[in-house]
Amino acid sequence: MSNVSADINTDVKIGQDCRKFQVPVDGGTTIYKNQLVAQLVATGMLVPATTAGAGPAIGIASAGSDNSAGADGAKRVYVETDCVVRLTNGATTDAFSEASAVGSPVYALDDHTGADNDN
Repeated sequence: MSNVSADINTDVKIGQDCRKFQVPVDGGTTIYKNQLVAQLVATGMLVPATTAGAGPAIGIASAGSDNSAGADGAKRVYVETDCVVRLTNGATTDAFSEASAVGSPVYALDDHTGADNDN
């Protein structure tokens, strides 16, 4: 699957408000609203979840940020975590189903698709 190239309309959140915190954006990177994001292991800068060298997804970006021409940390983005949001579901054996446990880990297939396993 390919990564997103525009903001995602996933403003459906279930339950209580998410926890929000700011993270500096990696230089040369564009973050889109509601995109799954992660931090680079080496620098801690925010990138799309499927970027090489990134750690686990930490949440979704609450707004977009174009730091494509900026240095590391020139821009910051609020990341939302600990909430339930609507994402694209994985396919076939990667898909969540009614049998998937609530609160179980979500694995990023790309920057907008979740899976219930790490295949």
